[in-house]
Amino acid sequence: MSSPLSFGDVLALVQVALEIYSQIKDGPELLKNLGEEMKSLKLFILSVKELLDEETNSILARLRPMLTEQARADVKNLERSALPIKDLFRKYNNDQGPFGVTFRFKTATDIYFALGYNKETLNEMRDTVARAKQRLMHTLQLMGIFGTNALLSKVGNGGPLPRVVPKPPVKQENGTKRIAPSIIYVDPHNLGRSRVAEAYTKLVREWTVRTGGISPVSFVHSAGFFAEDRSDCNDVLKRLDLQSTMEFSRLNRPPLEVAMAALFENKYFNYPYKAQIRQAMMAQRSRGVTKNIFKVDYILVFTRREYNNLLQLRKALSGLYGATAVPEGKGHIIHLGQYLAQGKTVEILDAMKDNNGNLSRENWNKTVGQIKTAVKGFLKEELNWKQPERFAKQS
Repeated sequence: MSSPLSFGDVLALVQVALEIYSQIKDGPELLKNLGEEMKSLKLFILSVKELLDEETNSILARLRPMLTEQARADVKNLERSALPIKDLFRKYNNDQGPFGVTFRFKTATDIYFALGYNKETLNEMRDTVARAKQRLMHTLQLMGIFGTNALLSKVGNGGPLPRVVPKPPVKQENGTKRIAPSIIYVDPHNLGRSRVAEAYTKLVREWTVRTGGISPVSFVHSAGFFAEDRSDCNDVLKRLDLQSTMEFSRLNRPPLEVAMAALFENKYFNYPYKAQIRQAMMAQRSRGVTKNIFKVDYILVFTRREYNNLLQLRKALSGLYGATAVPEGKGHIIHLGQYLAQGKTVEILDAMKDNNGNLSRENWNKTVGQIKTAVKGFLKEELNWKQPERFAKQS
């Protein structure tokens, strides 16, 4: 049986892009970054293709058509994301400017590219490829080909894709397969509450899938509204007329150890994936929001401040970039506190420090309890998540 997923077109396109790139000598630094992205993309495609070819009989024969079609669409999206980079390489290598004009000297080409392609444009090309790769990984993960943490540790670091024993696809009651939504948690600096919520959602996802249920989410992430790390819209954020603000900071720090301990150091989810998820979370560093945040299905916040601030950001990005930044039907902003009390919204605040001004495990235990209750409420009410039986057998 041949694989229903074909990588021929995108692989050929990337190969052409790399052949053109190899002819470029002393190009701008941003052009070199795009070249490295194409090399990484080629390795990614070859790795995925190898895995799919080897596992065809045991996995793909059991896939539902709906999920296979989604994977095909993801591969096509990967091709579309790489096309502008290939065209950019070709134009630069041919000293070509607007309307087919050819420059006589490389100096003129460099000047045109400096003026016609700003840093943000080229970075967006690279980020678009990264998002396309990520989307395909998530779809393949739903197929049961990869484990969550094997993806984080192998693919995320540019290594070869892992070989694991695949789980069969999970059926819905009507025999079809759905694509679960994507979510992101946002707090001020991406150190505490948002990281706890992200980690807990990943625990719930593993628990659900390993007990034979349907994953409630396809992609879960977190960010800090006032964190400058890895944000591509700091300039937009700092121009917002916010009613409630904090100092923007560049911390590049892992999650708070006490917050992670409050979530992980207990008797719940005592399976190997628990330690793996914790390790993966602690390896990550704080990051800010990006211009693409409203392309995620749900944006979950803990206080009214972040709720109002994100409304402001959505308005600003919509004014700057239109529907490309704020697609219809995406970017629903939800206050998690509405799942804690009937008929009212509770602020889920950062855990208070103790009387000596130190981080308090006891206080973080309470905050983590609130977050867990709110996240489960959201998953059940909005995403129709079915909580596994308490003693359900896990794979």
